[in-house]
Amino acid sequence: MKRVTPPETLQALIFFMAGAMFFLGVTKIIFFLANRHAFQSIKALDILAAFWIDAVTVSLTFIPFTLLWLLPFKKRRKLWYRLTFRILYLSSIAFLCAANLLDVVYYNYAGKRSTFDLFSVLSYEKNMGNHWVTYAKDFWWLALILILCVVLANFFFNRIYRAFIPERLSIKAIPYVFSSILAIALLTVLARGGIGLRPISIISISKLTSPENTGFVSNTAFTMIKSYAEPGMDRLELLPEAKAMKYFNPIHRYKTRPFEDVPENPNVLVVILESFGNEWLGTSRENESYTPFFDSLCAEGYFFPNSYANGTKSIEAMPAVLASIPSLMETPYIASSYASNRVDGVGSMLKKKGYSSAFFHGAAKGSMNFDGFASLIGINSYVGKADYPNQEHSDHTWGIFDHHFLPWVAQQISTLKTPFFSAIFTLSSHHPYEIPKSFEGKLKTGPHPICQSLNYADHALRLFMQEAQKQDWFENTLFVFVADHTAASQSTFYGQRAGKFSIPILYYMPNQKIPKQRSNQISQQIDILPSLLHLMGYQDKFYAFGKSVFGDAESSYAVNYLGGTYHLFFEKFLLTFSGLQNFHLHDLTRDVALENNIFEIKKQEVETMYLLLQAFIQRYNNDLIDNKNHAFQ
Repeated sequence: MKRVTPPETLQALIFFMAGAMFFLGVTKIIFFLANRHAFQSIKALDILAAFWIDAVTVSLTFIPFTLLWLLPFKKRRKLWYRLTFRILYLSSIAFLCAANLLDVVYYNYAGKRSTFDLFSVLSYEKNMGNHWVTYAKDFWWLALILILCVVLANFFFNRIYRAFIPERLSIKAIPYVFSSILAIALLTVLARGGIGLRPISIISISKLTSPENTGFVSNTAFTMIKSYAEPGMDRLELLPEAKAMKYFNPIHRYKTRPFEDVPENPNVLVVILESFGNEWLGTSRENESYTPFFDSLCAEGYFFPNSYANGTKSIEAMPAVLASIPSLMETPYIASSYASNRVDGVGSMLKKKGYSSAFFHGAAKGSMNFDGFASLIGINSYVGKADYPNQEHSDHTWGIFDHHFLPWVAQQISTLKTPFFSAIFTLSSHHPYEIPKSFEGKLKTGPHPICQSLNYADHALRLFMQEAQKQDWFENTLFVFVADHTAASQSTFYGQRAGKFSIPILYYMPNQKIPKQRSNQISQQIDILPSLLHLMGYQDKFYAFGKSVFGDAESSYAVNYLGGTYHLFFEKFLLTFSGLQNFHLHDLTRDVALENNIFEIKKQEVETMYLLLQAFIQRYNNDLIDNKNHAFQ
């Protein structure tokens, strides 16, 4: 019986794609080794799922290469032909490897695989030229690995070409057409991730593994491709609308104030602290503190150490803190197609009460589109790097050093008409963690470069408060201090989802008008706006996804989203909802590594909470789609 063999072109294609799988696998191993503290329970099924997602990714990436390669062209030794496919092949390999290598470092900050929105976020950053120089200096070894992969891929390409492609191919029409159609059909099925009605998506990965391991199973090229030209969110009906409203209603109105000593219509100042996650503060479960001043300040106000960020990036913090809008999608709210929705902005609401308002950020105007969002929520003015009088105080990467900028801001606030609402977003405790030369050798260092940077930022905060105390507005000002997100981690707890969102939130007013208290109640960034309005005696209706922490303590919880999975923190539990169908429940006092799913055991006991989570997600999606994030009539 005559042996049937595939045409040489098809054999070569198989080896080309096998080579791509190899290089993608190598970069995935490097990614895993760099972030192994975030993945504590990798099983054989996770490795198989990762291999499957890699195969899907290679198939997607190689669609242009494959379609052109299978054209029945005989003279494939021509220089132009060989050069064309060399460029196509090496470009595909470079994309697969570069995407994975990007998250070797970035995953530790974001806690998820990067998506295409990263480029939208970067487009809002005005000093990217300086940032690229810094990244090249700090992470040159990743560029070296990428170059090595491309060089080896070129060697691989030459070997395959010599082995399978003769000077002139002998193409038999019927076998060639049949094998090519079969190859394209198989590639199509593989690129779709199967024969289902819908192609595999980012959220589909949550069906293949446990929520904490989605970053391992996935790869960055896959999430980049799948999030490109993302069509937006889907309208949801997880629950009947009447039932959903019973469990979650974002319309609020407060008729009474929680503390009589807090005057109506005080000044309000929100300080968003860059990377002040609990891991390196006095609230840490594992490490010593690098923020002695902030720790002392927490003892003077109403402190919520058991708080959570509603995102993992700075660009996600501003909508959460100042508009009570979390980012429950792959794209940060500010960079999404819903960013122009009408919202109940804090500036607009307080303007009706006679408030002036300003937002201070030491970066260039337009950085992360903070100035645009400040305008959207009704804040009167944006004060940034260009407004600061001495540009020599710049760190040449992000903006003005905090120890210069923050005391100056305290003075500038004095020019605002009272009562005022103001927000400050600090800057310096961010990679590359640059310290002013005058502080070298004077700061506390630790096991990670951010430790010294946080110690510097803490000193800058001390200088700000010292200057603020000299101003006439200080005594009648309600302060809120909150981290934008957690910092780079070297910890099993803080590197995984249980600790990835763990931040402090502090409400403070001079002369103990807000009582000194340390509350174990769960809080979150989106609770800040309704809590402030509650404290201030604001009595109109408003729309917020959060709730006042000074209201019903029994309803304390936090919601966030990461890599296709929704999280609900409540009591001692973490409830996760993946793929809009799969629930996991973990007892955080006994199962920090999130290995034991007890949802079926506790299902009846936690019914209220999983219905709340579904109602919350449903309202979030549908109201963003319908532009109903407001209480206007």
